[in-house]
This record gives sequence, C-alpha cells and structure tokens, in this order.
Amino acid sequence: MSAERVSAAVINAPEHQLRALVQALLTGDDHNLRNRVLDTFTTIQNTNTNDRKAELGDDSRATDGTPADVQNCRRCNTSFLLSENFGQECRYHPGELEFDGASETWQEWEYSEMDMDTMESREDFPEGFKFACCGGDGTAEGCKLGDHISRKKA
Repeated sequence: MSAERVSAAVINAPEHQLRALVQALLTGDDHNLRNRVLDTFTTIQNTNTNDRKAELGDDSRATDGTPADVQNCRRCNTSFLLSENFGQECRYHPGELEFDGASETWQEWEYSEMDMDTMESREDFPEGFKFACCGGDGTAEGCKLGDHISRKKA
C-alpha cells in the first residue's frame, strides 16, 4: 500500500479503530516498536500540552518547546514526566550488552568478535548479543525495575 493510501486510511479511520491499533502496538512483543509508539505518543501529548499552555499564556516550557517537566531516561531511553517519576516504571538492564559467539545468529557466519561487536550489528542482530545481568538476548525487555534517571543529571 502506498504512503498516500496509508495516510488517507488513517485520516479517515474512526477513532475507535485508531485506539485499537495503538493498543495492539503497545501490547505486542516488539519492545523497540512499543518504545517508538510510546515516544511518539508522548511527543504528540507534549505538543498538544504546549499548544494549550500557549493559548492560556503559560510559558513554563523548556527552550526546545517541551514542558520543562519532560525528561528522557538514560537507562530505558523513553520520555517521562519528572513530576511523576515515582512508580518504578523504568525497565532496564543493569548489565552490559555483550557479544554472544554461541548464538545461533552467528552459526553460518565467518567472523571475529571484533568484527561483529559493532553498534550496527547490535542494532541489526540484537539476538546475537546477551546482557551480562540476566543472560537475555538483545531483544529482551529489561530485567530490573526502577525510577527513571534523567539524561540531564550528571
């Protein structure tokens, strides 16, 4: 389906269908997709909040236009509200992501660990890496829960 047809379908879809679509994306197994949907949703909410505050004459926004309360977590890389950061909603891995030479991902490859342990490989083949903390592969949801930690903090 072309981008124009997809765009038209979204614009013309009833609200209940769009809500069902977002809910399906949020409850799926793809952790990266879920985070992208949540980040996009947060951005939309922040834009709407900023627009409403501007209408009311409230200028309590950061220099980039987002509410000063919105932060980005350095552990799970999601957006969160600083004023609501008390629910242990950050799911993260405390251990490093390490190359897993025993993974089935690499069985048919001729490689050296140095050649394969790159940022590009980690993104393209996350199942070929494992977390030192729990042994889960690179697609595994975080094994620890905690408060979000702002990237702005040292």
